[in-house]
Amino acid sequence: MDKRTESTLALLALGAAAAPEIFSVDRVKREILTRGREAPMDAALSMIAAGALLFYLAEKEVNPRVNSLGDAFVFVSTCMSVGYSDIFAKTEAGKAIATVVMTFGPALAATMFDRAPPAVEGG
Repeated sequence: MDKRTESTLALLALGAAAAPEIFSVDRVKREILTRGREAPMDAALSMIAAGALLFYLAEKEVNPRVNSLGDAFVFVSTCMSVGYSDIFAKTEAGKAIATVVMTFGPALAATMFDRAPPAVEGG
């Protein structure tokens, strides 16, 4: 495990110890399910933005295919849809981010289009 991954995990562990009500797995699951149900487009866009930023930060100095935030956006959005890209995660942190996006992203993306449009009044 590289120093960057160790530092990230140490910060997460510190945060979980200092504020377990914020970093609890149950709370995170509830938040994801609630946001995914109530505003799937917002949840998907948030996942793309956060995933791309984190992926870029994890891969930028290590991965020759990740030269810009745009490259990270393409990777993450592809992981949420067709699952094909010419970019592959090289770092442990990048692989973890990709795993989360590939696991939850396609279902979240599908929910954006699975809702009935809001009723239009007066027409």
